[in-house]
Amino acid sequence: MKRFFRIFCIILCLSLMNSCSLNGGKRLYTGVNKVTKNQKPLLMHECGQIPTVEQLEKTPWGSFMTWHTEWLIDTNTKESLNAIYNSDYVITLDELPSFK
Repeated sequence: MKRFFRIFCIILCLSLMNSCSLNGGKRLYTGVNKVTKNQKPLLMHECGQIPTVEQLEKTPWGSFMTWHTEWLIDTNTKESLNAIYNSDYVITLDELPSFK
């Protein structure tokens, strides 16, 4: 299985139910990063609570994606969403170049 991840996977996406309670997913990130020998981007998808900037600086996920509706608004505060999406660490759609 380890060889499969190193040879055939381009990107690995990992699902976390509550990233902040898991220290931004550091344990999962570190374990999978060892398997891939630090040669694959790791993406956090399907997280409920979005990690903080401080957590992302310690555990450098390539991207994160939270669930919609109640997961976004009930699990994250307005202040935490503003902090993460306005930080220099995160690139949002309005900051991307045109791909036309």
